[in-house]
Amino acid sequence: MTERARKILDYLRSQKKSELEIRQQTLAEEFKCSRRTIGRCLKELKEANLLTDLNKRHKNRCKIYEIKIPLNPLTPAAQHQLKFYGRTFSGLFKMFDGKSGRPTFESCFAEVARELEHTTDETELYTKIFAGLWELPYVRECDISWRSEPENRNKGGITWR
Repeated sequence: MTERARKILDYLRSQKKSELEIRQQTLAEEFKCSRRTIGRCLKELKEANLLTDLNKRHKNRCKIYEIKIPLNPLTPAAQHQLKFYGRTFSGLFKMFDGKSGRPTFESCFAEVARELEHTTDETELYTKIFAGLWELPYVRECDISWRSEPENRNKGGITWR
């Protein structure tokens, strides 16, 4: 899946509804790209069975889609980590705020934790989740994007070289 399609899926999942009216032009403005690019990403998500066209239209004529939201994608050990250390992790990874095309912290945590589903030792899991969040391929560009917004300047954190 392309990076942009993953970001769009994260954005759609953050809406917390299983059925959404999706207007391509609105998404294009949100993600600062063309409507055609959004169309290609939606097609990619449909082909991956993450998005289903319900063949319905909203009153403003935009399509209604069903978004496949995993009900419980985390293992019990990962849920425990999120419950007890989620605030610490999300404080360190402020750039995963779901705004301006950036992924949400919850989706990044789930992405890393899913790869560690066989790890049950609490200390090992904590260490690997922390390291995994830093190793995400888009962490640097999300941090730069987050810091470029006026309200987030001089908020501390990491300095990239």
